[in-house]
Amino acid sequence: MEEAILVLLGALLAIGGGFIGQYNQIRLDQKCKDIELLHQAEEILIEMRPYLKEVMTPPSKELHELSKKLLYIAMRIYTKSYLDLALKLIEFARMDIKKRRDEAISLIQEVAATSKSALDMHHRKRNEMIKKAWEELRRIGRG
Repeated sequence: MEEAILVLLGALLAIGGGFIGQYNQIRLDQKCKDIELLHQAEEILIEMRPYLKEVMTPPSKELHELSKKLLYIAMRIYTKSYLDLALKLIEFARMDIKKRRDEAISLIQEVAATSKSALDMHHRKRNEMIKKAWEELRRIGRG
C-alpha cells in the first residue's frame, strides 16, 4: 500500500514539475517576444523623429501611420515588468497634435534602457566619456 502511495505521489510531483516548467518556459518566451516588440517600438520612434517638431507637431499622414504601428506594437506587450513602458508608448501613440520631439527622445532612451539594446549601450558609453571628460576638466581647473 505504501509503495502505491509513493508511486502516486511521485507521479503527482512529476506532473506538477511539468506544469511549472511549462509555465516558466511560456513566461520566458513571452518576455523574449516583448523585448523584440520593444526593439520594434524603438525603431518606429526613431523613424518618427524627423516628423516631430520641438513644440507641437501638426498631423501628417506619415506620422499617423507610424503612430498606428506603434500603438499596435505597444498593445501586444504582456510582460508585467514592461507594462508601464507599454502604457507610455500607447499614450504617446494616441496623442494627436501634442507629440513633441523631446518626448519621443525620452521614450527612445527609456525603451533602449529597458530592452538593453545597442542604443542604450551607446548612450551609456557616451555618458561615461562625457563624465570622464568633465572630471578631467574639473581636475585641470583646480590644478
